[in-house]
Amino acid sequence: MSTLAPTYTAVVDRPFNTHYVWAEAVLDHPVEKVWEVAVDPAVWMPANHEWELISGEVGKVGALYRLWPRKHYVGGDECPPPHYHWVGVAKLIRNKVIGYEVWTERGGSYGDKFVPPSYSGLDSVLLLDLGDGRTQVRGLFIAVTGPEPDQELDANEEEELKENVMLHFDNLRKVLDGVPLDPPASESFREEDSPGDSLAPTYTSVDERPFSTHYVWAEWEYDHPVEKVWELAADLPEWMGANHEWEPLAGETGKAGMLWRIWPRRHYAAENGMDPDNVPPPRYHFVGITKGIRQKLLGIEVWTERGGSYGTAIDPSHKGLDSVLFSDLGGRTNARALFIAVEDPKPDAKVDPSDDEQIAANVMLHFENLGKLLDGVSLDPPATESYRVEDTA
Repeated sequence: MSTLAPTYTAVVDRPFNTHYVWAEAVLDHPVEKVWEVAVDPAVWMPANHEWELISGEVGKVGALYRLWPRKHYVGGDECPPPHYHWVGVAKLIRNKVIGYEVWTERGGSYGDKFVPPSYSGLDSVLLLDLGDGRTQVRGLFIAVTGPEPDQELDANEEEELKENVMLHFDNLRKVLDGVPLDPPASESFREEDSPGDSLAPTYTSVDERPFSTHYVWAEWEYDHPVEKVWELAADLPEWMGANHEWEPLAGETGKAGMLWRIWPRRHYAAENGMDPDNVPPPRYHFVGITKGIRQKLLGIEVWTERGGSYGTAIDPSHKGLDSVLFSDLGGRTNARALFIAVEDPKPDAKVDPSDDEQIAANVMLHFENLGKLLDGVSLDPPATESYRVEDTA
């Protein structure tokens, strides 16, 4: 039993709030063709917004859009100004991931009618080549806001497809099939509020957004059915113990609300540029499960101790949105990790313009260990001890 009392005892106490939106479809087109259309959002997502390209190149990291909602989507002329928000392309992995990021105008959009000024939207579109000329497309949209006094978790594990995102996916299918889209149900506020595009943009680059992000990606395929993979994967410490010791604090294994304090192992501190004998305290951080969709998604969130962890090694503003996604391949399972770190803006932070796949070795180690457990193979013991015993004796 730890002698160091935890400062967080429930996931809902974390220093931010999130809301998850999910959608999924299968398109009868190869992934290369789907990608070509999907990276041009104005082509397949015009139903509810008009997209004004401010800077950058369509289909490339750095494309910045000002989005003007159509009047039917926001309640008509009663919607307060400013009548727009911002979307930037911040991450691309060719034929696999489109990372859209969303934020409000400075001071807020729509009079805070829909989201607060603290809103950050991490809207990921994920493509999976099903190998038979078809492509799975998923929308994982995570809204991040400041903490709310009565924030709650969504404990429902059933898949709920978001209607407006499914409309976009249906339109994507139409574009791919060569079918004309239905005209939007109403005009946007763009011509009314910015005749002749006379309203100068307050953001001119994605790098100016009011937060910074870093993306981590990994992917694995298992020769096991998704039901079996899910059963083991839901117990995170069982297959993610190589680099950290996981101390359970609250909740039920594999369920939304499960909370851990995790202590890095000494070798992992060294691998991340720290002197393992002089890692500044507090030498732990917190991890919670905030969203589960059975056999499809584990939404894992990460945050520091109050005031920070490991000295300055992790920014105290750090919000880790670590999603593990599973796809049923008919007796086999595709597993993907999309980990997005969101922090306060950094003056010199730039989006990564590459669309090449860059695999995170530490996450691949976890996926490899999950595979061993699925195959009935014992895991290697951790290379070193964590700081838990030393710091809680």
